[in-house]
Amino acid sequence: MRHESEDFYMTHEQTPQKIVVEIFGERHVLRGSQPEAKIQSLAANVDERMREVAQKAPFLGVHQVAILIALQLAEEEAAAREERDAMSQEGDSLSARYTAMLKEKKQMHNEIELLRQELIELQQDNAKLHSLKEILQRENNKLREDKFIWGQERDLLSDENETLSKERARLKTDLDELTSLLEAATAE
Repeated sequence: MRHESEDFYMTHEQTPQKIVVEIFGERHVLRGSQPEAKIQSLAANVDERMREVAQKAPFLGVHQVAILIALQLAEEEAAAREERDAMSQEGDSLSARYTAMLKEKKQMHNEIELLRQELIELQQDNAKLHSLKEILQRENNKLREDKFIWGQERDLLSDENETLSKERARLKTDLDELTSLLEAATAE
């Protein structure tokens, strides 16, 4: 069964061209600006689907088969639209997450810069403390030297004190002897 239909328009912005396709045994002349290979591929897909439906339900007429295929295509288009909308929402969600991550990255970068500045300040403070430590170590070494010298002076003073104590004891003994001699001489 061959039927022909003419001047079915497919809308697009480019200049339409005539393309002849065959769907379910009928020849159709289409006008469209899509590439002919694409239109032929779409027509072949519709033809294949119609033949599958007609094979499963041979009691259906051409019009009913076409309606079933149109409903299937509408259902697929609705599912594709839902999937596209879901993907769009997921894309929006991913975009929001990406924006949040960029914001977090910027905050982390700022925190890293602050930490870097703090590190520089700590390094400078550490250098000052190191210099101060060296000064204190020199002072401590000087105090140790002074302590050693004072220890030696103390030992010398102790020795002198002992010598003076002995000298004093000797002088006292001499004084006692002289006092005894003087008393004895005065008593005579």
